[in-house]
Amino acid sequence: MKKRGMILVMMIGIFGLANAQVGINTEAPAVTLDVVVNSSTSGNATIAEGVLIPRISLSILKIKDNAYGNNQNGTLVYVNDITGTTTAKTVNIKGEGFYYYDAKAGVWKTLETGSGSTINIMDNTENITNITINGKPIYSFKGSFNSDGIKTEYPLSNFPLGVTGIYKVTIYNTTYNLYTNTVYSLDATGTLITGSPSISVVYPSGTYNYIVEYLK
Repeated sequence: MKKRGMILVMMIGIFGLANAQVGINTEAPAVTLDVVVNSSTSGNATIAEGVLIPRISLSILKIKDNAYGNNQNGTLVYVNDITGTTTAKTVNIKGEGFYYYDAKAGVWKTLETGSGSTINIMDNTENITNITINGKPIYSFKGSFNSDGIKTEYPLSNFPLGVTGIYKVTIYNTTYNLYTNTVYSLDATGTLITGSPSISVVYPSGTYNYIVEYLK
């Protein structure tokens, strides 16, 4: 009888948690889950405070592809290893960091941190930015080309395939104090053209860096 009573108390407690706000280190939670720093350890330099989001590798997230659907919309994870290939759902995972699942789009998206955030763009690697257009992410690719002081067309080596539209092209050279994204075009073959039908731009001899931002 005593055992049955304990089970009943446990069931009541679980039911209460399922139908109320939950507080950690507080008896008056302000939202569904309210976590407050433990006052008894706040002055202890050896005890870390915070909430750890589930950490998962790209390879494991790939295995669980079919587990994410409409009911998992908004799920947040921290990808801590990007070794391996991507799927249609994980195609946006290009680096370690926070990602959330967008069920409507059927893809994981990087957690946007605002227009003032810093994006680390690696050379000769496709990166995903925190910019979206109509729900689609903007990708970026950084590289360099050599100008001979004559040509206005430069084939870009290792440029990604599947580009459907150009968002912006930036060309810069610190030696010449040059930074521009006003006169450019990029054709279907991945050739950068430093000019337009009415304007031709020839850069002095030297090495120039570029960042192309685009849709896929």
